[in-house]
This record gives sequence, structure tokens and C-alpha cells, in this order.
Amino acid sequence: MSSVWCVQIGVCTCLIALMWWIMVHVCAPCKIFLGAQMSIGQRLREERERLGMSQERFAAVGGVQKRAQINYEAGDRAPDALYLEGIALLGVNVLYVVTGKREEQPAPSITADEQLLLESYREASPTLRKAALAALLSGSSAGHNGQSVVGDNAIQIGTMSGKARIKNK
Repeated sequence: MSSVWCVQIGVCTCLIALMWWIMVHVCAPCKIFLGAQMSIGQRLREERERLGMSQERFAAVGGVQKRAQINYEAGDRAPDALYLEGIALLGVNVLYVVTGKREEQPAPSITADEQLLLESYREASPTLRKAALAALLSGSSAGHNGQSVVGDNAIQIGTMSGKARIKNK
């Protein structure tokens, strides 16, 4: 009985070792899960592939040769600030490449007029909001077929041929 027990333990140990080897050497997400963070080169390659670019094209945008890009991704060299500035123009998350931490991208900035409009809209009553939308939609024919209706079962505000109208049901 003890020899059977030893064989079972040996088989289990081999299976566990094999599973560990697969996770560490094959599965990149598992490496992150296990605490082994990706290198700068790996994150750089991930960003390049996310953008669907070849090493040669990506390198050119960063102002380097393809061989330098290969060295960066292999971890043999570290990119400099000018290279990172260049690839940032492509939409590469440079903070992620360098630190491994992703931050939410800030919303595009809006003008003071747009901010005032947004704040006023948020403070307005539902009826006033609908009227404001109708007025804005009636003034802009881009993308509209001449008819826009905003409302609910009680009030409908819309435009017909560029003229705003309010209809109470």
C-alpha cells in the first residue's frame, strides 16, 4: 500500500510541476496573475500589436530603425524619451509601457461655452431640457432629415422642416 501511495504522490507532483511550467512559460496572463510583471519590451510590443503596426513602421514613427525596435521589444535596449514621445503621437499609452500601470485617459477638454451649456442643461427641468434639445436640433440640419422629435407621452418637442414646434398631448 505504501508503494502505491508513493507512486500516486509522484504522479501528482509531476502533474503540478507540468502545470506550473505551462503557466510560467506559455501563458502571459498567468505570469501577471502569478506576480511576474511584463517587461517594458513586452508592453511595448503589446501596444504596437494593439495598434496593428509592423515593427518597421512603428520604429519609423519613433525615429529609430527596425533593429532598435526589435532590441526594445526583446529587452536588450531601453527606449529613450524622444522615441517615447514619437510613439505617443500614435496613441501609445506611454505610462503603461514604462510603468505597467494603466490610467484612464482624461476626457477631451471642452470650451467654456460648452461647459456652461452642459452645467445649465444639467440644472434644467426635464421640460426645459427637451426644449433646449429641440432648439439645438432645429438649428442644425447636419445629419437630420428635417424631422427631430424629443419627448415622452406628455410632451413632444420637435422640428419639422427646420421650424421648432411644441406639441402637448
